[in-house]
Amino acid sequence: MSIQSSGYLTGVLAALALCAFGSARADAPAALQASAAAPSEPKAHGCDNLDYPREARRYALEGVTTLALLVDAKGVVSFSRVLRSSGWKMLDDAAEQGYTSCRFTPGTRDGVARASWMRVQYKWVMPTNPGAAGALHPASCQHSALLVPDDDALASDSIVLRFLLSGDGDVSGVKLERGSGDAQLDRAAVELAKTCRYDLSALKTPVGAAVLRFRPAVTPAAAPH
Repeated sequence: MSIQSSGYLTGVLAALALCAFGSARADAPAALQASAAAPSEPKAHGCDNLDYPREARRYALEGVTTLALLVDAKGVVSFSRVLRSSGWKMLDDAAEQGYTSCRFTPGTRDGVARASWMRVQYKWVMPTNPGAAGALHPASCQHSALLVPDDDALASDSIVLRFLLSGDGDVSGVKLERGSGDAQLDRAAVELAKTCRYDLSALKTPVGAAVLRFRPAVTPAAAPH
């Protein structure tokens, strides 16, 4: 290879290297811009301490509410729904109302504010739970031919009752939190709860609160085909 040819080849390689370097420099701002424009989710402000419903405090209700929120481009919640209940409707309603009133930084896409979905969880915890140490006296509830106790807290078909406890362990203020759809059965559950007695000797306060769950004693037979 001649010296002249070698010099020509060296020049071509140098030119290609310069082109590649220039292309890399040209691509760098685009990469930075793409990184800066990565999508972002909405962010809530002032939602750390929602108002605890007064009746929920009275009955010492606790739980975790999971919500789906649609936050518009102005940072306002335009739609919400409960993904997973706390087990208490009043707590779920309070969570929805609380987050709807919160301020949000809207989510963005390509650097532009857009309506976006987000998932939030709110844990309802009493500072002190007056009903936590109340113990049901074994066999204190009257026998019922219609209902039996249901210890499965996750059961979706049980009758759920909440109530207050006096210093003597008597039940009062019974509320039907979730019914069976059968008015007669629900009334029977309320009356049955009133016959139960609790031991409050370990409580630090003279009153407490508790929850009972019942299910039908006999599952109705399937209708003949």
